[in-house]
Amino acid sequence: ADARVAQVVAIDNSLPALRGRGVSAVEMLAADAFRLPCRDSTFDGAVDKGTIDWVVLSLIIAEDRNERLAALRAEFLRVLHPGGRLVVVNGLGGTDEDPLGFLTEDTGEAAWDSVATRRLEGLAQNYRCHRLVRGSG
Repeated sequence: ADARVAQVVAIDNSLPALRGRGVSAVEMLAADAFRLPCRDSTFDGAVDKGTIDWVVLSLIIAEDRNERLAALRAEFLRVLHPGGRLVVVNGLGGTDEDPLGFLTEDTGEAAWDSVATRRLEGLAQNYRCHRLVRGSG
């Protein structure tokens, strides 16, 4: 299979954070992760390395926490095409706040075809990389 990357889009809610990246071959998009300005099934893959951890922890005492996390999961599923991959690098692995919990929560549909997790060698035990493959449902 040909694994060429046609386009890379960096998304952050902070435009200064995006500008500080200094990567010219990447399209920059300032947007809210809960309401991405993208069409359905836009992306083959998405990589998160901290945003989901921040969201999970920032909502820890919110009354609508479960609803907001479900909305974030739904948004990832919406923008990934069937078979698209979500890779989550996080520091909450194996804890009560591990994002894998809300990402794989039963939604009444086949949200993910497969889920794999591995520990990140050389880092604290809770650092994990989760790979989820979007189902066709």
